[in-house]
Amino acid sequence: MNNKTYYRNNSSHDSKELTICNCCVKGLAKTILSRFRCGDTIGITFFGEESAGIFIGRFRGLENNVVEIDDLLVPGTTSFVPLCGIGSVEKGLPLQVEPLQISRKK
Repeated sequence: MNNKTYYRNNSSHDSKELTICNCCVKGLAKTILSRFRCGDTIGITFFGEESAGIFIGRFRGLENNVVEIDDLLVPGTTSFVPLCGIGSVEKGLPLQVEPLQISRKK
């Protein structure tokens, strides 16, 4: 992987902040910007140990590797989701209030 590590001194505290830029996040950001337009339905998948949840909302934009999505978790709200926490992004799903739940078969 092509990870870059940056150290930044935080002047208000006596600690260092560590930021890692991952090539997967950069690739996902480029894909989202090229495939989605403002108002498109977007699905965001979060993977757990035994299941996955797909939350669906309206794409608003992407800035600094944070995607802005309306109606993702609660209707009438805007969510700001860091790309580093996303398992996958889905295009073409119908807009719905309840998230899709996928369980792993044993």
